[in-house]
Amino acid sequence: MTFIVLQATSFAQVFVAVLFLIIFCSLLIYKFPQYWHLIAIFLGVVITLCFINQRINELKIGEPIRIYSDQVKVSDNFFYGEGKLEKNKVLIETVK
Repeated sequence: MTFIVLQATSFAQVFVAVLFLIIFCSLLIYKFPQYWHLIAIFLGVVITLCFINQRINELKIGEPIRIYSDQVKVSDNFFYGEGKLEKNKVLIETVK
């Protein structure tokens, strides 16, 4: 479920994750048929929370991100650190 919420970006990823979720839930119901009510309630709560907490796909940046040298680290072709966009902190990482 967390893969669907946090990682899946394409339709194929969501489809495969939902397919695995259905298989695992059906195995739970097969193994513990007396608890199918609890499994259904749990899935309902999780699905409701997923729809409530939908993430924004992309952030459109209108102004430059300010990066300070003491907030950044460079090591082995990898650049990461913290910058500022207006009043908000932004985590930055790039790979050469």
